[in-house]
Amino acid sequence: MVLFWPAYHADFSRFSSTGYQGRAIGRINIFSSIPSITGPVIGGAILAFGGYHVLFIAVLAILLFSSIPMFFSKESYIIYSDSFLKAWQRIFRKENLKTSLAFAADCVEGSIAYYLWPIFMFILAISYTAMGGIVTFAMASSIIFTVYMGRMSDKIINRVWFLNIGSVLTSMAWIIKYFVITPLDAFLAHALYRICRASAGIPFQTFFYKKVTQKGPEADEFIIYREIVINLARLFFFLLLAGVFYFIPQINLAFLAAAVISLGFVFLGLPPKIKWR
Repeated sequence: MVLFWPAYHADFSRFSSTGYQGRAIGRINIFSSIPSITGPVIGGAILAFGGYHVLFIAVLAILLFSSIPMFFSKESYIIYSDSFLKAWQRIFRKENLKTSLAFAADCVEGSIAYYLWPIFMFILAISYTAMGGIVTFAMASSIIFTVYMGRMSDKIINRVWFLNIGSVLTSMAWIIKYFVITPLDAFLAHALYRICRASAGIPFQTFFYKKVTQKGPEADEFIIYREIVINLARLFFFLLLAGVFYFIPQINLAFLAAAVISLGFVFLGLPPKIKWR
């Protein structure tokens, strides 16, 4: 995935139209959400009747099939000029601090949602099939809202306000998740979270791609800088979380951390100008 995402972001920023990136992000999220709606239900059924080994084989087959069209696409070459030292130095520059915090917050909050929330549902003794149903309903409920958010992100002049509201709503959704104790609670809380997260995610991604576009020939260096930040943040956060869980084995404590971390999205709204040279 480390090889995939930099290329994805570089291509998206290059081919998306300026002024319509919010809508483009909304559409990308929709297209990726369509298979995600049926995926959890199908995955839950495979786990229930075939086990993990069958699920892994199915996922590997899908990944292999999805890569075939890429072999027929036109090659696009870029020149990356940073040295290893210079790439690391960008992270610790004072003028890049707010941007780094925003990227770290986005990554860590997303990691809690992707990795710890499913484990929490498993601890609640929710069946694999029910887990798939919960995620499917949440994805479906957020699709129309995501399209609306994409359009609003392009039309609203004050995107900073848009991002700030979304960050607060996402934080509140995580607090609600902390009090989940039944499958019905999980069902409703996750649906609410998906909607709130879309209200923050669309303007956040719009700001990111706007900054990538503004970098011009240094867009690729900016993208790699982001990848370094988010992977470092994920590494140190989960090391810290492992230490906390060793003494306090209560997984939903991470949801309170996510509520605080979600507020860090706002740092991308008005970051200082990043000096690259």
